Amino acid sequence: MLKQFTNTNTTINGTDQILLVGDALICNELQKTTKNSRAKEIYELIKNNSKTYFANFLKDQSKPFYLLTPEFEKHLDELSTLKLSEHEVKIIQAMRLSAKIYKSQSHHLRVQLMKNQLMRVYTQWKDKKNLYKYGANHVAKDEGLMDTYDIGNLVSSIEDSKFSSSYHIIILGASGTQASPFKGFPNEKVDVNSEVLKPLAPLFKAAEGNAWHCIDLKPLRTAIDDGKLVVKNDKLLRIIKGYDTFVVIPEVTASTFTDGK
Repeated sequence: MLKQFTNTNTTINGTDQILLVGDALICNELQKTTKNSRAKEIYELIKNNSKTYFANFLKDQSKPFYLLTPEFEKHLDELSTLKLSEHEVKIIQAMRLSAKIYKSQSHHLRVQLMKNQLMRVYTQWKDKKNLYKYGANHVAKDEGLMDTYDIGNLVSSIEDSKFSSSYHIIILGASGTQASPFKGFPNEKVDVNSEVLKPLAPLFKAAEGNAWHCIDLKPLRTAIDDGKLVVKNDKLLRIIKGYDTFVVIPEVTASTFTDGK
């Protein structure tokens, strides 16, 4: 899909905090462009330490990422005292906020950041046809599965203010595997009886078989609003109220890492 968007000159924007291991790549680039000699030294230290810490993490998952260490924070504090370009200042602020998100484990703060990033480029997507691709937790039009009004709610509210509407789709696999975020780590089995997916059993049951299923949730939402259907499970209720269509893939296959070439 990304290749197709690129080939058709589609405008692409990304929203998220900096990846836990992204500091090495970022500082490698800043090191090439900075005009400040001390900043160049600090970028070199962050880059090398980040790589070392990540290598240690891959061997032992109890080891921290460098982005989360007091030493990394001290480097950012010193960088903030130096005379740097506007671009460098923005990147350092972004790394500081990203570290705060990881340390606090605040989903709300992460969502705040993503909404802020999306609204910064509002003029690029205002009054246009847009596709928002996020994990299902982020795209509910109502309150999300993680007790937050997320990207989906923001987009829905904006469209509602224009007397229009957005269309929200959730896609889940009923079986198979999903990939680990790190190369060499085992894939995770998809289990519809897990704590996360079990509340959605009525929807999965309606999609039994080997074919893909596309379930229209709007009639269920109307029945709930009219008092003709009572859904006691909060998670299932949020799915029905938050999405227009529920797509079930009978078996999914974990994505694979490239060989780096």
